[in-house]
Amino acid sequence: MHSITDISDDRSFSELYDKYSAAIYGRIMAVITDKDAAEKVLEKVFINMWNQRKNSNYHISDFTLLMNEARKLTYEEFRAA
Repeated sequence: MHSITDISDDRSFSELYDKYSAAIYGRIMAVITDKDAAEKVLEKVFINMWNQRKNSNYHISDFTLLMNEARKLTYEEFRAA
């Protein structure tokens, strides 16, 4: 299994997505009950992590990192609605 900072290809990204997306989506849906909006937030979480993967030195677990990003984006979406 790859960590976020080690993602270098689509397969690595897919492995992380497959492992964590359901739990993250559930957390998003607990706040945003609109399925389309929740899916957009989930997409943004993984896109943001993909774009930031080489720019940061993370010392927390991938799950924690993704959940923190999900929480931030979920509440931004909630406030905007």
